[in-house]
Amino acid sequence: MKSIIIFLPDQPVSQNITDNEHWAVKSRRNKFLANQIFALAYNAGWRKSMPPFKKMTITFIGCQRMDEANCIGGSTKGIIDAIVKNDIIKDDSPKECRIDYKFKKGKSKAVKIELEAK
Repeated sequence: MKSIIIFLPDQPVSQNITDNEHWAVKSRRNKFLANQIFALAYNAGWRKSMPPFKKMTITFIGCQRMDEANCIGGSTKGIIDAIVKNDIIKDDSPKECRIDYKFKKGKSKAVKIELEAK
């Protein structure tokens, strides 16, 4: 398989909110996100036995305009960590996986994650 696309139905909570959360609440949220990404990737055709993807594009969809710096911010850390934890990509270092960030205007908030084998 050369690529898969995952749609998260909502954007992750910003780092401004998670910084002040209790560690147990943060842990539950991260575990839920990891399980959600695993299920969505599996439904998109990904399997654990496949080699890790080498390119990832994270597109934020919403009505509030975001520049690239806002896309790279703390809200994507949970997504990337969940993808690494599930072995969908080997590591989030530039050597292992190229990560691009985009914004697309839309009516509802969502996150589109495109993974490619390149």
